[in-house]
Amino acid sequence: MSQTSPTEKRKVSLSLKVYLWMETLILEKLVPIRNVGPVFRWIFKFPLLLDRLGLWFLIPKGILILTTTGRRTGKPRRAPMEYGKIQSDGSLQVMVGWAGHTDWYRNAIANPEVRVKIGRHEFPAVAEPLGCDEVAGLLEEIIRTNPSSLRFFARWSGPVDTSPEGLRSAARFFPSLRLRPVETCAPSSN
Repeated sequence: MSQTSPTEKRKVSLSLKVYLWMETLILEKLVPIRNVGPVFRWIFKFPLLLDRLGLWFLIPKGILILTTTGRRTGKPRRAPMEYGKIQSDGSLQVMVGWAGHTDWYRNAIANPEVRVKIGRHEFPAVAEPLGCDEVAGLLEEIIRTNPSSLRFFARWSGPVDTSPEGLRSAARFFPSLRLRPVETCAPSSN
């Protein structure tokens, strides 16, 4: 097992800082508030094209592809999204923008049996809504990692107070899901 040198740690840290700065700039200044809009819809769905072309390895780390069942059509619907760290039980947490007014979120609430794809690894999961306190904890963690995220959160929720009460109040604008992997039993080879 190789160890990361202090120089490599700085590079990772610098690249993360650049990524977070760019994300903040885009979310704060460019992404429409009411809905995604046609330009950003295409940009946000670009990982789907990469996956379809077999170029999954070009999808940035921290992006998963969620397959839900359309609440009206019953057809599979795929959406790429950013996720946080993988929890000890293998679950992932994803946060919704636009106060939950996204098709993938509404589909997952209507039919919580979903599929998650990270790189080449794909697995069935159950989408479970997070409670207000859990979402407030996610907001707190994001703000701790990237203090400038307060600015883009404020675009959707109004000014964000970082007290526990303030974060719980802001949480209603950012409904979130836990994607819990479902264990499957392989058929017996007997």
